[in-house]
Amino acid sequence: MPECAGCGAHVTSDYHRVFSARDGELKACINCSSNRVARDAGRSEAGSM
Repeated sequence: MPECAGCGAHVTSDYHRVFSARDGELKACINCSSNRVARDAGRSEAGSM
């Protein structure tokens, strides 16, 4: 089963096919990309205070 390169989580073959890069590597899945967005949003808010 395919894995996310960002966090190692298993993803479905369809998810991997649709969202992987041209080189076939899935850089981030829904779990780790959502965490990254939330983390980055927190940083930008903290920096603007």
